Amino acid sequence: CHTPIGGHASLVEDGRGIRFEGWVGSIEGDKHVRASRDVWLDDQRSLAQVAAEAASEVATTLLTRGASELIEQAKQDAKAQQIDPRKK
Repeated sequence: CHTPIGGHASLVEDGRGIRFEGWVGSIEGDKHVRASRDVWLDDQRSLAQVAAEAASEVATTLLTRGASELIEQAKQDAKAQQIDPRKK
């Protein structure tokens, strides 16, 4: 892994929903993007389906807020330093 990235899911409103929070940062630590999304449980979808929906929406939001640029910059930095992330 060469990009600071994180995600966290938790139950909210007494277990009636899931909150997924995501974060992507620059290697230098001077830039980052955050997003979160609450999705409510219902009788039509499993917990896994609701969690996947929340995570997907957060990922899309992170990308629109600039996460793809941070990830690409980290890849370029790793390549310039000839770092093989598989060897870490």
